[in-house]
Amino acid sequence: VAPMGRYASAKVKHYDTSRAHIEKSVEMSLKDMAIEHIDLLLIHRPDPLMDHHETGQTLDALVKSGKVGSVGVSNFRPWDWELLQSAMNTPLVTNQIEISLGEISPFTNGDLAFHQRLGTKLMAWSPLGGGTLIKDEGALGTVMDELAADFGVDRSAVAVAFLLAHPARLIPVMGTNNLDRIGRISDALKVKLDRESWYRLYEAALGTEVP
Repeated sequence: VAPMGRYASAKVKHYDTSRAHIEKSVEMSLKDMAIEHIDLLLIHRPDPLMDHHETGQTLDALVKSGKVGSVGVSNFRPWDWELLQSAMNTPLVTNQIEISLGEISPFTNGDLAFHQRLGTKLMAWSPLGGGTLIKDEGALGTVMDELAADFGVDRSAVAVAFLLAHPARLIPVMGTNNLDRIGRISDALKVKLDRESWYRLYEAALGTEVP
């Protein structure tokens, strides 16, 4: 909950995974969008005060009621996922995490490996690094430009193709408002990175040789 809009009276930004807040949020979303069913509901971030039994039972009930089709989370670490899932009958179907050439820690910190083992479809938010990858003037930008030229695409296609090449079958979530860039997103499918090309990008993102 951020102190803006309908939450302008909040004194501080905070998270609320209580039954009352989740149910109210779902009802407001259904009303605001004039729909009767939400395909996928995400708990946006881990809440240090989450009662996983209460939250889990609430999510189960929303799915059972038909108001929500599936439930997932966003920005959860493996232990946060396991805690919530332990109190649910409904399987969590996705975790939306930040992962890109600008944020490569999930490749080695256990986040990606955890979900790959479970077969969870991971959503990758900010796959263009909030636009920073498009403006990069360092070694990473140079490698992206070289590969982009090879495939006749732009940098954004290379950045997305880097994620699509992973066996975990990541689902990039594009947040750009640039209509031209949106129109060229599908160019990522033209980029077939071999292992060495993928590691060239990874090494440039690391800023050092792969250990």
